[in-house]
Amino acid sequence: MGTRHLIAVYQNGVHKIAQYGQWDGYPSGQGKDVLTFLQDAGKVDMLKNYRLKRCRFLTDAEIEKISKEQNPVESRPQLSRNMGADILNLAATVDGLSLVDSIGFAADSLFCEWAYVVDFDTNEFEIYKGFNTTPAIGRFKDLPCEPGSEYTPVTLIKSYKLDALPTLETFLMELENEEN
Repeated sequence: MGTRHLIAVYQNGVHKIAQYGQWDGYPSGQGKDVLTFLQDAGKVDMLKNYRLKRCRFLTDAEIEKISKEQNPVESRPQLSRNMGADILNLAATVDGLSLVDSIGFAADSLFCEWAYVVDFDTNEFEIYKGFNTTPAIGRFKDLPCEPGSEYTPVTLIKSYKLDALPTLETFLMELENEEN
């Protein structure tokens, strides 16, 4: 289902991944996939300690050049709106991944329905919810909103320590009411 979301990774005080996703953004979709990735210590170690350091965001000029190509996503799957949480697996295995910076998507919770943040500085996995019309809570609260919009940035609804992640069943149960 078309449930738009953001997957972000922070390290050393900055976001290193900010991936827009088009599909299955709810907790039992992409949320489950992020949790599953985080439960694989080997993949997390590879991302955190090796590959993330070499991830970079494309410049506007590079994005414009790429957009003129016939099938840009064919050779750069990380640019696809279909990537979702698989961006974490890709980033853990590809050295020097070039990405689009979609962090601003979290500013309009009418469109950004969910956001999942892995913060290696605070050692936390944060879950944010969209359709928010009250002052936002969490790291995105100060993002500039669309002028005249009643919607504010996505708001923090749950946080887990990376070394004390819930089971999938607990994760889904705790977020089930938010999903509905």
